[in-house]
Amino acid sequence: MSQQGKVLRDLRTAWDNSCAYFEELGGEVDPKHGASIFVVDQTRPQPSDRYAFLVKPVTFVVFERAKNREHFIYVVAKGRLCIDAENANAMRTIDFATEVAYFRKKEDGDKDIMKLDHIYGAHFDYAPGQNGHPLFHAQMNDLDDFREIVAGKYSLPATKGSNYMTPILRNARLPSAQMDIFSFMFQVAADHLVHEDSTPSELKALGDLASEVRKLKGLQGLLQGICSNQCTRGVHWYS
Repeated sequence: MSQQGKVLRDLRTAWDNSCAYFEELGGEVDPKHGASIFVVDQTRPQPSDRYAFLVKPVTFVVFERAKNREHFIYVVAKGRLCIDAENANAMRTIDFATEVAYFRKKEDGDKDIMKLDHIYGAHFDYAPGQNGHPLFHAQMNDLDDFREIVAGKYSLPATKGSNYMTPILRNARLPSAQMDIFSFMFQVAADHLVHEDSTPSELKALGDLASEVRKLKGLQGLLQGICSNQCTRGVHWYS
């Protein structure tokens, strides 16, 4: 097996394990098998210093509010992930991008008619050397096209509901953590599947999920500024 093949296998295994803990917390993931998520990126030439993978669309079904488990939302994510070829055994990431879209199902007058509201959308990115861009950042975005993924997977009408992201300002770049697909999965679990009264077994499952997510190592672009200044303020997120 090639080194790239081994990395792909390890990514898929980490995803499989992560999905098990995510579903233990009460969420759903589709697809839940890494072989359906991670594929070698053959869409463009890649530098020799990395192994590049596409992250195909994945859908999470979670509670809108973790403590009040009455209403579900659908979260779609896709993106890319690159592993440093020189640190492949350590699963050291060298590039990533993640797009995410949230949808809420609602009844529209007639009880037989369901629509999907687009209630949140964003992309997480890495932009070294771009003036005015934090190295790691999030930008809110209209990703209403992801609606078709939800409608297709869950046999819902593709009839459009409200799109709350249409008027959103898109060039406000929020300094963020490295939100690759694994980090984002953990965020969804923390936001929507645990709360202040979660049981010890639920908190253990969240900790087990964190252990799987930590098997990937992050980019190191921020560390020098943070360590030299002993400061974690947003100004250090800019190159």
